[in-house]
Amino acid sequence: MSSLGEAKGVEVVKVTDDHTYQLNEDALRMILLRDEVKDLPVVVVSVAGVYRGGKSFLLDFFLRYLKAPPSSRDSAAWLGQEDEPLTGFIWRAGCDRQTTGIVLWSEPIVTRFNDQKVAVVLMDTQGTFDNSSTVRDSSTIFALSTLLSSIQIYNLKENIKEDDLQHLHLFTEYGRLACDDDDEAAFQVLMFLVRDWAYPYQHAFGAEGGEELLIKRLQITNNQHAELRELRERIRSCFKSVSCFLMPHPGFVVSEQNFNGQLADIRIEFKEALRDLVPSMFGSRNLVPKKINGHQIKTRDLFDFFKTYVNIYNSEELPTPVTILKATSEVALISAIRDAREQYEKRMEMNAGAKQPSVPDNVLEDQHKRTVLIIRQSFESKKRIGSQKDAKEHIEKLITELEARLQHYLTLNKAKLQKAVVDAKQAYDDAVQKVTKGEPLCLHPLDLDSLHNKAVDAAADLFDNNRRTPDKESDPERISLMKHLEGNIKDLRLKNDYNNKVFISEARKVYETLMQKHVWMGSCVSDELLQNCHRNALKKAIGILKSHRNIPTNHSEDKYISSLQESIVEEFQKFRSANNNANKIAIQEAVYSYNNHMTSAWGPPSSCFHPQDLTKIHETNKALALTEFHNSRNTTADDDGDDDDDGDVNKQKLVELLNRRYSELKEINSASNDMAVADSYREYCRYMDGKCKPSVLSILIVPWLVKVIRRLPDYHKEGKNAAWDYFRSKRRNYSYRSDDSYRTDLESKLEDGFHEYCHPLNALTREFGI
Repeated sequence: MSSLGEAKGVEVVKVTDDHTYQLNEDALRMILLRDEVKDLPVVVVSVAGVYRGGKSFLLDFFLRYLKAPPSSRDSAAWLGQEDEPLTGFIWRAGCDRQTTGIVLWSEPIVTRFNDQKVAVVLMDTQGTFDNSSTVRDSSTIFALSTLLSSIQIYNLKENIKEDDLQHLHLFTEYGRLACDDDDEAAFQVLMFLVRDWAYPYQHAFGAEGGEELLIKRLQITNNQHAELRELRERIRSCFKSVSCFLMPHPGFVVSEQNFNGQLADIRIEFKEALRDLVPSMFGSRNLVPKKINGHQIKTRDLFDFFKTYVNIYNSEELPTPVTILKATSEVALISAIRDAREQYEKRMEMNAGAKQPSVPDNVLEDQHKRTVLIIRQSFESKKRIGSQKDAKEHIEKLITELEARLQHYLTLNKAKLQKAVVDAKQAYDDAVQKVTKGEPLCLHPLDLDSLHNKAVDAAADLFDNNRRTPDKESDPERISLMKHLEGNIKDLRLKNDYNNKVFISEARKVYETLMQKHVWMGSCVSDELLQNCHRNALKKAIGILKSHRNIPTNHSEDKYISSLQESIVEEFQKFRSANNNANKIAIQEAVYSYNNHMTSAWGPPSSCFHPQDLTKIHETNKALALTEFHNSRNTTADDDGDDDDDGDVNKQKLVELLNRRYSELKEINSASNDMAVADSYREYCRYMDGKCKPSVLSILIVPWLVKVIRRLPDYHKEGKNAAWDYFRSKRRNYSYRSDDSYRTDLESKLEDGFHEYCHPLNALTREFGI
């Protein structure tokens, strides 16, 4: 779909009623300046000649070939179906003209020429020498088409006549002027297309027969007039290629009113000629891109040449070859300046455009100087682009413009540099944020250094991707950036050190909280449990610190963990000292309690116990003391709830103290038992002495002696009972036991004492002869 609607022929040069020439610039702009073709080399194929010569009819076959798939162009398939109507440029049978002015196909056709994209523009022209046109109109249209085309098809009827050659006189004169300083032809291709050739028996249809005819018509002989000889010479010299093609008559059906261009209605010979003619012109190696003054022009340049040529032909008289040459040179100069400007922009955009990396200013300035030098040399190498003075003025003006344009690129380059620096710094921050993920920076120092180095590398890579410099190590902007990035490590280390210390403090508080759950004022635990609590709390504290680390570390040595451990060890010493003091107090209180219980059970100091009773009381009070000691302990310190402290050194110390006290009490009890035995025996002796010790009077009295001897066993029994009563009074919780060594000892002493009392009485008895 064209921007003009459906593709069609569009009149771009109109011959007005007052025989002036009106250029439809809007239509021409929409055809030649569309984005997809304006910068492509242009191939302009024009068909000019007498009216009603089948020019539009022929152009439609050109269109059919160009629109056909490339695969079908090598065969006859491009011609289409036999019943397919011929469409494109408007044509019709009849004797009246159809095309007026100059008509272009509204869509340039993009195809390839030697692997290069080109735009093909088809041009249809008003037929010459009809009954409505002046000679000037016909000459002007013919001249415009010849000047603008790269392939000019001179459409003739039946033969090449001398008048047909004379129409080329103006161009041969122009060509002579244009070729004065150069051997290159002014025009490119001229093809004499002879329609309805009626003499194939003399010269065959096609290019070969056409070449034979052309040689005849352009032949130079001695008897020719000089003007005719000169015309023929100039035709050959001012066109790079001159050829001829002989076409057969298409058949009389084409002249009928209802003929629509179907192949079925056209003679076979005509179709065969088309199969030869069209590919020879439009094949990928046969196209001829438009050149003016030896320089290939673009589609958009054609727009300027249209305007220039139409303007000069709108003057009151036909322009002279000099006028045409000057106008052509001026347009070529403008085109060359535009090409130079675009070449500069293209090179600078390629090296320093918005999408390119920034470069050092001196590199950009050097690139600018080289580019200006290249376009100056390229411009000066072009020939016939205006007078030397005009060319110099234009190029100097352009260079002045480009010098100012350099400031744009320097400003753009500075902006790109600033963005590259900002993006690099952001890349550094992003690399850090990717690790911290919004959390406070907390890393092992070596991990921090590694993160910093990776962030610097990421920033440097991004900067280098947006910066092009011959030696990046000498680029002051890169050096400044790297210095800035390297300086970031100081801030990171300060933050990291601060955050690690904050989390050490937090972890230490967690340690203290956990320890205080088990060891509070006045409570105590075993050393083993205290160590277990310490290890668990230390592990938890280290875990807290590690949990704040942005990434786990693989480094075994960690100064922050070591610092935490050292501070916790100091804190643990406080807990251990407090626990030791609490254990000492608990031991003292347990021993005090034991002593109180033992004192309470003992009674008066002279009392004594059966050893087994003392042991029993000791064990009971020992158990009470141990229970009291246990109760003073924080039982929650034992994770499994089992207060099994058999390995507790403090408990062992308490047991040792109690056992030592028990040993002391056993010695006291033993001494007390010995004293009780001795005192009981003395009690026995006092009683026996009172009953058995004679007085002076009793000795003299024999009956007393007899009485004592007779009652001595009773006295012994009564004294013994008195001794046992005394012994029992000294014993606590006395009960008879056969295994009482002290009772046995007292029994033995009492029996021995009885014998001692019996012995003197027996002696007195014997003395008195009783």
